[in-house]
Amino acid sequence: MKIEIPTYEDIKELNFWDPPQPSSLVLILVNHQGEKIAIDFLPDTEDDNGYPTDLMRPKNILLNEQKVELRPEEKKKILDLLKRLIDEKRLGHPEGGAAKAAKEMMMYFSEIEVPAYKDLKEINYWVPPQPASLMLTLVNRQGEEIKIDFLPEMEDDLDYYSPRDIFFNGHKVAPKSEEGGKILDLLKHVIKKEGRFPGLIEVAKEMMMYFSEIEVPAYKDLKKINHWVPPHPSSLMLMLVNRQEEDINIDFVPDMDDDTDYSIDLMRPRDIFFNKHKVKLKSEEERKILNLLKHLIDKKRLGHPEGHSVKVAREMIAYFSEIEVPAFKDIKKFHYWVPPYPSSLVLTLVNHQGEEITVDFLPDMEDDNDYPTDLTRPRDIFFNGHKVASKSEEERKILDLLKHLIEENKLGHPRGFGVLLAMEMIDYFNS
Repeated sequence: MKIEIPTYEDIKELNFWDPPQPSSLVLILVNHQGEKIAIDFLPDTEDDNGYPTDLMRPKNILLNEQKVELRPEEKKKILDLLKRLIDEKRLGHPEGGAAKAAKEMMMYFSEIEVPAYKDLKEINYWVPPQPASLMLTLVNRQGEEIKIDFLPEMEDDLDYYSPRDIFFNGHKVAPKSEEGGKILDLLKHVIKKEGRFPGLIEVAKEMMMYFSEIEVPAYKDLKKINHWVPPHPSSLMLMLVNRQEEDINIDFVPDMDDDTDYSIDLMRPRDIFFNKHKVKLKSEEERKILNLLKHLIDKKRLGHPEGHSVKVAREMIAYFSEIEVPAFKDIKKFHYWVPPYPSSLVLTLVNHQGEEITVDFLPDMEDDNDYPTDLTRPRDIFFNGHKVASKSEEERKILDLLKHLIEENKLGHPRGFGVLLAMEMIDYFNS
């Protein structure tokens, strides 16, 4: 049986109830013919996911307790009725539970367009305490309320690099869709025009960076360059602006959950984030970032060549670059260091391409067993911070290089400590 949806004028009696469960509103109407019609706005009871806001919760409209497929014109009649009930204050106090639930339903079910900045009457925002979050509440010139939420994926352990989504009136929006493009265009205008809200601008820029498809720039395409070396090890942050006035952040960040005490910073696991997105290892994007970092060092844009920023930048290039183990003839500069703990030797090399290479022979620092001789002490080889696989081709090349350094008297006196340690390493790894 077809149910006729009444207009506001058709209603003789109205009763309403906002149940204690979220995203719920029940309307019981009686028309002038004495017919009773129930319109229920209810959440999907089978969906028990935790939603950051009630607006995002999937919900349904039921007519006389039946879930029916509403045609667009029927849905419009229901929403028009709901709007009149709100406007005429028939749902209690404007700030009461029923009126708020009705507004939530209006936003969730209405097909409101993403407004242009010029069509906005009001802009309100909230930056939640959780990272990677921004909530905009807008009112267009038609008086319609619109919510745009930029929120992290709730399943993720939240930090500033958490994956995030865009929601428009409670519905997830694909950033690359036409709707997503309009939202980002609106956000761009908000950044330019709403300078009186510095808290908003900072987070809005972060969202623009995250969701925009900005390319890794070449050095020549940069307009502004700033950098910061955080107090924790193996960290570098670049804040760049390209010629299109787009903000770009490149962060080299260690694994904050890894509390291992590394003997050298170069061994510390780390990631690169481009505008808060993790960069895939050995990708074209990573190659472009490392090439940009080299240019910043060469052009002295990171300070003095021997300064801390440049040292950290070189550490990043060494860690992420796919540099081959050089042959002895390919070495331009060479230094070695014998650390104060046993069974240890550190080689610092520069090849003819100017690339820095660190080879570390180090014992297991957590192994406090008392060994009868140093030669029996377990140890590993690290090439630019990465552990070298035992009996691999890379290990063979490193040991071959070590032999050449001994033969060419590059490790000091033939009976000196440097040579003795190098011979110990060759014996240990060849055994």
